Amino acid sequence: RPLQRDTTRPPRAPRSAKRQLAPRSGGMGSRIPVTIFTGYLGAGKTSVILGLVKQFPPSAPGRRLVWLKNEFGEAQVDSLLAQAAGIRAREVVNGCLCCVAVGHLGDALRDLVSAEEQGSIDRIVVETSGSAYPAPLAWAVREAAKDIPVVLDGVVTVVDCLNFDGYPDKSRAAKLQARYTDLILLNKVDLVASEHRERKVDAVLDELYELNPDTPVVHTGPGGHVTADLVFGLETSAGRWLAPSTGTDAAHMQNTVDLLELAPDPELALTHDALAAFAKGLDAGRVFRAKGFAPDADDPGSVLVLNAVAGRHRIDRVPRVGHPEARFVLMGDS
Repeated sequence: RPLQRDTTRPPRAPRSAKRQLAPRSGGMGSRIPVTIFTGYLGAGKTSVILGLVKQFPPSAPGRRLVWLKNEFGEAQVDSLLAQAAGIRAREVVNGCLCCVAVGHLGDALRDLVSAEEQGSIDRIVVETSGSAYPAPLAWAVREAAKDIPVVLDGVVTVVDCLNFDGYPDKSRAAKLQARYTDLILLNKVDLVASEHRERKVDAVLDELYELNPDTPVVHTGPGGHVTADLVFGLETSAGRWLAPSTGTDAAHMQNTVDLLELAPDPELALTHDALAAFAKGLDAGRVFRAKGFAPDADDPGSVLVLNAVAGRHRIDRVPRVGHPEARFVLMGDS
């Protein structure tokens, strides 16, 4: 059955990305495509991006990717995961790229596309915080393109099908993320109980259709998998909704979630079982998202990385670099 209900106005299908994924020609006339990923807190943006990263071997020509990450708190968890995957990651922390710090995205892009690094980057992926507004970010890329060789390739929104309970109770940011985008990825469909899956998917699609009847919706596979050729090379239609930012509500990131940072004993190391017990003990009704890391007590050469969303958690073991101190960030309703 089609995902789009209005058969008189079929959705614009994403164009093939083969041309964009080919090696760039090099030189100042060659622009680096920038893809922006938005999505509500815990939707699975990081999982989707990590799945895409695996499709970009660092040694493959034309597939040198940089991941620009925007997150609250000092625990730069995803940088550890990116390093383990062999990809470069830059995190902008303690501020939302889309509002009072909107200039930060332009500055970060300019730093990335420096004279030293320009020839070593083929694509930039920007992952926003869960409360980010998409339009100011897209506008910032357009503005940066006036003086550096970048181009906005597309805006992709990730929606959590498993924990979706309707947009009336969601923040304004979540609604704008679903409305102003080139592609919607319906994530975690495989985690919905099979006996409820069809009804749940229908309910989510109905809500998305009310907000945005023209943008295609694509299901991700297990673990947030989606092929790079589908996500990249969208040739953004942002021009139809893009306008200059005129004072985005700077308080939206404080109004969306409360933030608690934990910096335990600098010498603390945890076993996998102890970290899992910590994650299971979190109140899923109040803690929407938790992430952090701690040295592995069972393996001095490793670090345990925690990602938890709505009562579910994942722990990854990555190589230890330097002397990391345990740090965790909890996001939710106090």
